[in-house]
Amino acid sequence: MDPPPGFRAEGEYAGKVCRLWKSLYGLKQSPRAWFSRFSMLFYPWALCAATQTILVLFDVALIDTGMLGCRPTSTPMDPNLKLSIESGELFPDPSMYQRLVGRLIYLTNTRPDLTFAVSVISQFMHAPRSAHMDAVYHILRYLKSCLGLGLFYASGNQSRLSCFTDADYAGCKTDKRSTSGFCTFYGNHLISWKSKKQVVVSRSSAEAEY
Repeated sequence: MDPPPGFRAEGEYAGKVCRLWKSLYGLKQSPRAWFSRFSMLFYPWALCAATQTILVLFDVALIDTGMLGCRPTSTPMDPNLKLSIESGELFPDPSMYQRLVGRLIYLTNTRPDLTFAVSVISQFMHAPRSAHMDAVYHILRYLKSCLGLGLFYASGNQSRLSCFTDADYAGCKTDKRSTSGFCTFYGNHLISWKSKKQVVVSRSSAEAEY
């Protein structure tokens, strides 16, 4: 079997083709047999939860940090955790922290459950400390528990637009600013979401929510 057009093999596989030991064509079970034969080659890719014909790369952050075998956790962040610019000792490799947080920021495009936790750890990109890195590791452990989680948009008519918002009060230990969050639904479909620290210091919980 010749490689598909546009595929360029490198290294030890350059110039080689696939040899079929048994024909899979012309049978009703050909697609299933073909997929089961080659699915073992897809690691570290994972099957998408919405459709088994799409593969998604989830584990790269886990591989880079050596946390592929870590113990999963059920939440993206400890609800009682309060981070500040002085939480722990300075992390020796800021570039590693910045690289991991950058990947997590990109992941929030399809994972609204990570939005708040990632917004917190992204505030310490310039001088990360050990406690900040521990929070990143906690998010990675959470990802280990729900690799295939994502958004699902069903077919059918959607006619109602609704928005939900909330805020804490003086949640940041450093500057006493509050954090606002919102999510917008079109029918049953989540279409936008955000979590961001407010630009001014609120004088009451009512003002923070307003």
